[in-house]
Order: sequence, then C-alpha cells, then structure tokens
Amino acid sequence: MAIARTCINHSVGFDLRQLVRAAMTSGRSDSSRGDVVTEFERRFADSLGASECIAFPFARSAFLATLRSMDLPPDSEVILPPLTIRPMVDAVRSAGCRPVVVDIDPETLLFDLAELDRCLSEKTSAVMITYLFGIASDPRPIIEAARSVGARVVEDFSHNLGATIEDRAVGTFGDVGIYSSSATKTLDTYGGGLVITDDEQLTARLRVAQSELRHPPRSRLVTKILRTLLWNITSRRGMWTIATFPLVRLLRRRHPSLEQAISGAGRRSGRSTGPTDSWFERFTPQQAAVGLELIPQVDSITCSRVFNAEQIRATLKYLGVPVPTGSERGHSVFWQCVAYIEDVDRVQTGLASDGIDTAGTNLELLCDCDPGSCGHPVGRAVKRHALYMPCHPGVSSRMLERIAWSLVRLRPQASISLGPHSGGTGRA
Repeated sequence: MAIARTCINHSVGFDLRQLVRAAMTSGRSDSSRGDVVTEFERRFADSLGASECIAFPFARSAFLATLRSMDLPPDSEVILPPLTIRPMVDAVRSAGCRPVVVDIDPETLLFDLAELDRCLSEKTSAVMITYLFGIASDPRPIIEAARSVGARVVEDFSHNLGATIEDRAVGTFGDVGIYSSSATKTLDTYGGGLVITDDEQLTARLRVAQSELRHPPRSRLVTKILRTLLWNITSRRGMWTIATFPLVRLLRRRHPSLEQAISGAGRRSGRSTGPTDSWFERFTPQQAAVGLELIPQVDSITCSRVFNAEQIRATLKYLGVPVPTGSERGHSVFWQCVAYIEDVDRVQTGLASDGIDTAGTNLELLCDCDPGSCGHPVGRAVKRHALYMPCHPGVSSRMLERIAWSLVRLRPQASISLGPHSGGTGRA
C-alpha cells in the first residue's frame, strides 16, 4: 500500500454529514446560533492559556484585522519571513504598511537574529513570527528585539498548534497569535483564522471588526467541505494506492510543473489579487460546532505525529541528514517531518518507487515575488531542499519501517545549502 504524504484528520463520513448540514442550512438562519461561535472561541482560547479568541474566516483576514486594530502608522514597515502565503503580503499592504522580508535560521526556522537586528528601525511597526513545520523554537529573543523599537508582535502558529516552550503555548508570547484551521491542519474547521490575545484593547477592536463581517452565502461553506471531502477520499489508503498516487507519479514524471502547481510545491507567479469578498465573511456557527467536536482529538493526533516523526528523524540523524532542531526547551509537534536534502529530486523519486509520497513546502517564497531580490539564502534553500515525509496518524509501524529502510537504501545527501549564510533582507 502506498503512503500518502498527508491526510485529513477526520473521517469521510464526518465530511458527508457536514456537507448535508451545510447544504440544508442558510447562512442567515444559522447565524442565530452565535453562542456556538462564542463557546468555540472560549474553548480554543482556554486550550492555549489565552484570555480571548476572535474567529475570522481565514488567517489572512485575521492578520489584516489585527494590523488594522493595532492602528499602525501609515507606510510603516511590517517584517515578514521569506516563507509564508502571499496573502500575508496583501494584508500588510491593505493595512497601509510596507512588507519587509527578513531571512530565517535553518535550525529554528524563525528569523535570523542578526538579520532582524539589521532590519529593525524606527520605521518598524510590527513583526510577524511564523513557526514552520511544527518545530518549537523560542520566540522571546525576537520579541525582545522587536519591542526594543516599539514594534508589535504577531505569531502565526498555524503549523504549531500544541507546540510549547517551557510548557507555554506558542502563539501566546507576542501581542497576538493567529491559527489557520484549514484542511490537513491538526484542528480543521473547513477554514478559519483564529486570533488569540490577552490584550483587552486589541480584543475590543477585533470584536468590532468581527461584527462588521458579512454573512457568507450558503455555497461558500458547501464548497469548502466538498474540497475537503475530495481530498479526504483521494488520500484514503485504498484510493491513494490504486488511483491517486499513480496519477501523482505520472504527473511528476511527465508534467512536473503541473504536479507542483496542484500540490502547491512549485513557484508561483507572485501576482497579487488583493483581498477578496471571502476575506470579509463570518466564521459560521457550523464551523464552530465542528471545532467544538474536534478540539478533544487534538492531543491524540499530535501524539501520533510526534511519535511517527521522531522515528523518521532518528533514521535521518543516523544517516547524517540535517533536520531543523528548534529549541531544547521546546516541545515540537511536527506538523510536517522535514529534512534538508541536497539531492532532493533523486530521493523523492526513490521514495516514490517504494510507495512513499513526499513533497516540498507549499509556502511561497516571498523574495520570488520581488524580481529585484537576491537575498534570503536560507529561505531559498529551505524552499528547494526541505522535503517532508509522511508522519500523520495514518502512518502505521510497518509503514515507518518501510520509510526507514527506503531512506537507508537511498542514503540522501545532506544539503550543503544550509550552512553559514550571508543573509539578506528585502522589500516584497
């Protein structure tokens, strides 16, 4: 049986039930159940030790609302990492600010402190820390540096739900934390951008922004559930083995650019569409009810991922293949089990021949959006050489053995692109 790189963390039957419910419920009639959203926000905040949670339809719209609520000076600078989603840049510009891209450290995957110090100035109004791949890294040195120039701090912990530093949840160190509850995430509510904060003034302003959101059309949630259902069906073990994986391999051999476009692992044009209507629609009561049902499963999903990832990482370390380490004081959750591999194409092809699907990150390289940018060597190297392997709860012990033996057979070359680097910054 082939092993899918990722999975949806609930059953096909669950998706079918939610699809029927969404098709039979109008957005406005369901809106009377706002208490469900409030209860979900409370439960999510409590699970992380935060005072408040405010739900938005996407992480991008949550980020935009956060920047606007911070009342940042016009044309001030917001620092972003080189690897994130392009709409985060759109959010910065829509808030009247200028994005500045700063390179990352290959071990922590957070900002390179020396590069950050070079970029911070009186023009800096905010810094967005992005935790990648479930690696728990200590954000406090970055936060201290940001606050030394009076900048606000936003933590994007979409990959890191449940990760901690000294038993404190990531996402709770800065002014605001943002979690994207989209498909394949540990907590998946068919989309959503969940803001957590202890700041009363920010909470009040974010509540106003939330109240101004429009009711979504019924078709919006139906479409989201249909996409997740399709993904869920095609990644199930039998369907993946018989149909999906052979198609992926065929596309990878004959039309690699198309396969990368579908998987999201390739380069994108960087062309901005800016905020769309869907950015300003409400997080629905049905999504909140889904979240309330799935929150109790987060710990067990995370435990399975951590166990599986640690087995794979042990093999990689035995072979001398570098992996991001994070903080010694941190508990990583390994949303993706990533290794830095020089001969990534050969290894990916070899793993595929053993029925093991892998991929690079689907995050965009923001410096590719700026034709004049030539910096950010670590961000570029991670985009090119970071390969993630299946570690989701559907990976069995026998599958782990197969992954280990395949890696030993292939003996990946450690990436030479992630050593000492010259750094780089740029405006996106």
